[in-house]
Amino acid sequence: MKFINHYCLGAAVAIIIFDTTKYSSFEKAEKLLQTIEPLDIPFKILVGNKIDLLNIKKNNPNPVLQKDAEILAKNYNAEYFPCNSTQDVAVNPIFGALMDSIITFIGKNMELQNLIGKNISVGKRIFTHPVFFNNLKENCLFKN
Repeated sequence: MKFINHYCLGAAVAIIIFDTTKYSSFEKAEKLLQTIEPLDIPFKILVGNKIDLLNIKKNNPNPVLQKDAEILAKNYNAEYFPCNSTQDVAVNPIFGALMDSIITFIGKNMELQNLIGKNISVGKRIFTHPVFFNNLKENCLFKN
């Protein structure tokens, strides 16, 4: 925690994961969100893991409610995703939503020079995204 600001400085994305069966991990996630708030990270994602265990663990006196996680995410302008890595609710939708958020962040009037200072690299996945590609084709620099 002591060096988290240095570690996240200049980051474009912060993905913070907590265990839905342990309220203490949720409190740590909140502290992390609070700590990185001044860094102005464009994309913050809060992930509640182990949702499959919420109903299975009988000796779980203090689980994290989805409503509480959604409120926390909203308070820090983050997206919330409940997930587990063993069933249908896996991590792939998180990265799909992140990609859509990046494309929206770049904007409709896409020009490559607009990415300067936004800490976003134009990798294969962004460059081949249909919205990004169409915006590039509409740009006067790429017209015949």
